[in-house]
Amino acid sequence: MHRTRVLFLLLASAAAAFSQTLSSNLDGTVKDSQGALVPKAEVTVTNSQTTQVFRTLTDDKGHWVIVSLPTGTYSVSVSSPGFKKAAASDVKMDAGIPATVNLTMEVGTITETVEVSSGAEVLETASATVTTNLTAEQVRDLPIPSRNATDLLMAQPGSNTPAGPRNTTFNGLPQSTINMTMDGVNIQDNLLKNSSGGALYPAVYPRLDAVEEVSVTSFAAGAESLGEGAVQIKFVTKSGTNNWHGGIFDQERNTYFNANYYFNSINQLPRDRLLLHQLGAHAGGPIVKNKMFIFFNYEVFRFPATLDSGQLPILAPSAQNGIYTYKGTDSQLHQVNLYSLAKSAGFPATADPIMANTFSQIAKLTGPGTPGSLTDNIASNDYNRLNYRWFPKGTHKIDFPQGKLDYVINSKHHWEATGGVNPYRLVPDIINGVLPVFPGTGTVLGSPTVVGQREAFWTGSTALRSAWSSHWTSEIRFGMSAGNVIFSEAIQPPLFAPWRGYAPNLGFGLQNPYRRTTSSRRNDPVQQLLGNASRTHGSHLVNLGGSFSRISLYQQSFSTQTIPTISFGVAANDPVGTGATNIFTAANFPNSQQADLSNAAALYAALTGRVSSITSTAVLDEKTHQYGPYGAVDRLRQLEFGLYVQDSWKVTPRLTLNYGLRFENQNPFQTLSGTYTRPGYAGLYGISGVGDLFQPGASSGSVPVYNVVPNGDIQGYPPTRFWAPTVGAAWVLPRAQGPLGWLVGKEGQSVLRAGVSVAPTRGDFTGITGVWGSNQGRTITTNVSPGINPQFFGAPGSVLFSNPTLPSLPFAATPTYPLPVNAGNSVNDFDPNLKSRYVMSWNLGFQRSLTQDTVLEVRYVGNRSARLWSTLNLNEVNIVENGFLDQFQTAQSNLAIARQQNPNSVNFGNQGLPGQKDIPIVTTGLGLSSDTNTANLLVRGQAGDLANTIANTAADMTRLKNAGYPANLFVVNPTTGGGGANLTTNLGGTTYNALQVEVRRRFSKGVLIGASYTWAHALSYDNILSLHGLSNGLYEAPSAFDIRHAIKLNWIYELPFGSNHQLLGSVHNPIVRTAVSGWQFSGVSRIQSGTPSQLLGGRGTFVPGDNGVVLHNLTTSQLQSMISIRKTSNFTASGVPYGLVYDLPQSLIDNTLAAFQLNGKALDPNAPYIGPASTAGQYGDQVFLYGPWLPRFDLSLVKHTRVGEKKDIEFRANALNAFNLTNFFLVPNGAGNINVNSLLFGQTTNAYRDYNSTNDTGARMIEFGLRFSF
Repeated sequence: MHRTRVLFLLLASAAAAFSQTLSSNLDGTVKDSQGALVPKAEVTVTNSQTTQVFRTLTDDKGHWVIVSLPTGTYSVSVSSPGFKKAAASDVKMDAGIPATVNLTMEVGTITETVEVSSGAEVLETASATVTTNLTAEQVRDLPIPSRNATDLLMAQPGSNTPAGPRNTTFNGLPQSTINMTMDGVNIQDNLLKNSSGGALYPAVYPRLDAVEEVSVTSFAAGAESLGEGAVQIKFVTKSGTNNWHGGIFDQERNTYFNANYYFNSINQLPRDRLLLHQLGAHAGGPIVKNKMFIFFNYEVFRFPATLDSGQLPILAPSAQNGIYTYKGTDSQLHQVNLYSLAKSAGFPATADPIMANTFSQIAKLTGPGTPGSLTDNIASNDYNRLNYRWFPKGTHKIDFPQGKLDYVINSKHHWEATGGVNPYRLVPDIINGVLPVFPGTGTVLGSPTVVGQREAFWTGSTALRSAWSSHWTSEIRFGMSAGNVIFSEAIQPPLFAPWRGYAPNLGFGLQNPYRRTTSSRRNDPVQQLLGNASRTHGSHLVNLGGSFSRISLYQQSFSTQTIPTISFGVAANDPVGTGATNIFTAANFPNSQQADLSNAAALYAALTGRVSSITSTAVLDEKTHQYGPYGAVDRLRQLEFGLYVQDSWKVTPRLTLNYGLRFENQNPFQTLSGTYTRPGYAGLYGISGVGDLFQPGASSGSVPVYNVVPNGDIQGYPPTRFWAPTVGAAWVLPRAQGPLGWLVGKEGQSVLRAGVSVAPTRGDFTGITGVWGSNQGRTITTNVSPGINPQFFGAPGSVLFSNPTLPSLPFAATPTYPLPVNAGNSVNDFDPNLKSRYVMSWNLGFQRSLTQDTVLEVRYVGNRSARLWSTLNLNEVNIVENGFLDQFQTAQSNLAIARQQNPNSVNFGNQGLPGQKDIPIVTTGLGLSSDTNTANLLVRGQAGDLANTIANTAADMTRLKNAGYPANLFVVNPTTGGGGANLTTNLGGTTYNALQVEVRRRFSKGVLIGASYTWAHALSYDNILSLHGLSNGLYEAPSAFDIRHAIKLNWIYELPFGSNHQLLGSVHNPIVRTAVSGWQFSGVSRIQSGTPSQLLGGRGTFVPGDNGVVLHNLTTSQLQSMISIRKTSNFTASGVPYGLVYDLPQSLIDNTLAAFQLNGKALDPNAPYIGPASTAGQYGDQVFLYGPWLPRFDLSLVKHTRVGEKKDIEFRANALNAFNLTNFFLVPNGAGNINVNSLLFGQTTNAYRDYNSTNDTGARMIEFGLRFSF
């Protein structure tokens, strides 16, 4: 509490705190007709909506400025004795974006007025900040996939959208660098900010009719905008005005008007059923004229969805009766009665009553007369399972009330309050794939309850803006966002009473009798106090202020602590499947294959309820600190505050310098539940000792243990204090002579801007839940199985579901700290010197006004994010310093020598043959010297994979330790017994460099244009091949957001005919005149190159897992040039047509599969192919392929019909993906890796669609809207 009070005192001394500036500065220069500056002229700025007036005088240089104007439209007038009054109208002020109005006065009387300009200057002459702003016209009229204003961000230069809108990033930066606000308050889900799509998942959706404007600031931001993120996205709620305005609308999307998704078409599937209803109304106006104003918007989203269950495997009738059917090697069908076979051997020969009832219910709900369809699997030689598919109904409901209240207290003070809430209901939870399990039942078999997802997020803010004089203003703002999201709350133990409180895992590849066994809830509220003060002094405009943020998380989840899972199967050493009593033998199953025997055993276990394991956990209660069936709780908090000062110095009328400094203090996460544990930094290194990586035998450390993390200020790393500078310059170029004259134009027609800034960023709560939350102690595993703890489970095969009691693992009621580290568990903690993340950005740009309303800008922009958090597994398996690699290579030689005498030999030991040598680590660890699996690893060079097998097999390590080898022979912290030793540290980073060309035309004379081209390259440099020589183990690789080329265009065009136009403007017939007038054509188009995916070979030649691939007879660029979509048509054995899509030439695919020995074909070593890494101790190539180009065109045609002077009826038709283009991905959603070691290599079943977020089916959709406005 003391620290919090100190923070508030600091904020008060700096005019409270304000980092998300929603107001803007308006300035200009006043000259006479001869170009002389006019001092002491009176400048009057009037808000066109509320008539609020602001006044100031020009200084000795004719310059004037009014600071902290609220967003809106203004008029500007200037008067001075001996001159006519000069005026400008329709000056638009956007959040945080300064505007300039330069006026020229003519000699005359002050009673005369000359309208010398309309709108502000299109050039940005007072700032180097790169901000893209979406105007009210763009927000209102551009067609986008949903009515969520965040979708508009895709149209902006520098935005990278590899898939759906929620995956958008900016200028190559990860989403964790984004700070998104509504009316100055953060509205992000701060649990998911780092995850893909999480940063653009708002707590409250900014709806189109509620938003006045949208802006994105990403380069050379002022010090007031450097806190909490390098990319600032700001939404501003509309305000009421002095006149009542409003409207109602209905927007409909229907399957009837849509095309079919490509992969539906080629697989003979119907169009996705899509009925989307969006309706709303808004109104704004004065409560008290010139004094108090209100705006309110209410929208509803109703989506009655038809869902696809997918293919649900169920038992065929014969299998349900214990008859196992298979096609033998003699191509004949065989049937074996499993009950009779079991009875003859003395094993249970009747169905378990609970399981029999379960299968009987499933058969009833999926039989004839039910709404789904049954298909067999005979084509794949499966005679025991059927596939059931049905299409359940669902409901998706969201309400969007949002409003704003403005109160002009007096000429100096303005107060506002905003708020919104989003009640959300989704039943069933289709986003997470939780559907009713079968027709006529709910999420769990036998219960009508269908679980879903419900939310009630809200946001609100209040602000007082004061103009103490014409030179001094201030603003203070307080805001909050919060709300609960609850998943599957009805999942409770009573639903599983038919299975004795367990969730049965049936095995045999069958659909379980439930879709969900877990439930959770969370709330991550944000409280922010924000404020600033601005003062003009001479040619300086100084801003100072700060921010204070408190971000919290409460999360509770229920899993196997309340509903344990019971699995059925034949465990290892179960008498029914082992030794002389084994009934699943070739003798009992004539002409069978091994897969038939395994499947028969799985079916028998499912029918008779033969238990193979029980999975459960116990959770530490945060109040009683006792273990039991409690919800696992995360209760966390983070505090952040910043102070800043910023100066804008008008050095000359043509040169403005902006410079500032921000101090940001970012406290570490605090845990408030008292249930987390941590091993400490030294505990990550275990017995080896801190820093002793890859030092077998090192013993300066100690056995790791888990200690409790107390409540409060006990942190994993120290607070980080960050100084963030920003410097920028804007120089209005003088008129140039000679060849540059056409480029620069007249004086005031071009400006050169440059800036650099540093911004700290804040991640999300997974930064701690994924670290301390992964340690033992908060939960303990109480699994039982005959292999792990036979003393509690019993002998394999001894537990049947019908037994009166089922086994369980006893556990202590309370933890006794420190806790030992059990084998198989990981240890996780922070680097004690962990620092805050930051982004340095820079830009250099040239702006040229082409007309009064159009500007061209060419700019170079770049950034570098540094100290991003990364996790290193210190338990990387060592194969170098311990001599294993040398012995592995010797084993390879031994095997090669043995195969000279016997080509089928799998003996890799020293048999005494000439040239063979001893390999004690390998043979001692494995306990053998002849083994098919090991021989295959040797042939393939998989040294890392073999070392990993030995290091993580307890019996192997016991043999080595008994032979005198150290416990840390392979890993630094062997106590974990196969678990990781994970260190969270500052290792990650990205770089981005781009040329951006942008043309902007503000809405004028019926035309608005926003066009851009970006040529960019984004790299990440936290890619780790090995901890060996860490600085050399990093490599630069394309970022997941490395979209090299992007061409974007959005436009609004009022068609030039009808009323008020020359063409057809003189039509006298009112019906014809009405029909031809008021047409508008608008659109958003995006054409961009694909995103990169890495090729994985799946073989661990140095470290376990993937070590890359090797290109043969081709280069990476040649391979990239081969990427091309190729479509084929095929037929199943029963004559059903289907299609396949390939992205590489068939010859390359076939030769690559041959290299991986997957297709039974001979490898052509002289033809191009991709092969696996195969040299022990070396990596393969790190190869990245870019996906196909993505073109997208969303078009809109609108008809306005005027009704009287102030009413309008609008009919709208939006064609989303108007040309029905299928945008194929190499991998799902355009992000991920490509597994070369797969029979599906070279095929793609992925194309763009975003059914859950924007209800985009991936094919052309035509939606219609009707709106009445007044």
